[in-house]
Amino acid sequence: MKNWIRLTIEILLGAAVVGTGTFIYLQISEINELEAQLANLSNSSVKRPPSDSGLSPVRLEQLIAKEKELEAVKSALSNGLALSDVENAAKNAKNESPERYLAIGALRLLVKGKEDPETAKAFEKALEMNQWTERLKSVCAAQAGMVASGLQVDVLRDCDRIQQIENSIKSRNNGGVESGEKNENATEDSERLRPTGV
Repeated sequence: MKNWIRLTIEILLGAAVVGTGTFIYLQISEINELEAQLANLSNSSVKRPPSDSGLSPVRLEQLIAKEKELEAVKSALSNGLALSDVENAAKNAKNESPERYLAIGALRLLVKGKEDPETAKAFEKALEMNQWTERLKSVCAAQAGMVASGLQVDVLRDCDRIQQIENSIKSRNNGGVESGEKNENATEDSERLRPTGV
């Protein structure tokens, strides 16, 4: 019996050593690859004139640090518990707020990724709650006044489409559209409502 226990322990230890060795080898290989890429990027940024350089070595280090922070946040939130807590809190809240939907959208983006349809819906809901079309009218009117006053202003592209946006919202809120068409129109309208020139 002792021989079997000893043999089992030796096999487990051997497998652990092999696994650890493989892991260390893969990590060292990845580190060497990243160092080579970093050296190539550093060399290419040194060869370019400063005016053409898109990333300085300091900026590259900052971006690498930000990437590590983002990966840490994504891994910490990957179990989805925080997301479900925030969604439940938003559902149970007496007053809906755009900030809650922005938080839900941001967490869904981190946890589920940009392919998740609920992520876009949360951001769209926040946009609707902020009464974006009404504010867009005010912004466009102010920009038109500034242009008329002789100031150089980059006018939002959506200012040309205010009437189209209002019509799409009215048609979506209208009860006369059949449900199948309504869903298609709502999807098209939500895509139109996204700000494009901010």
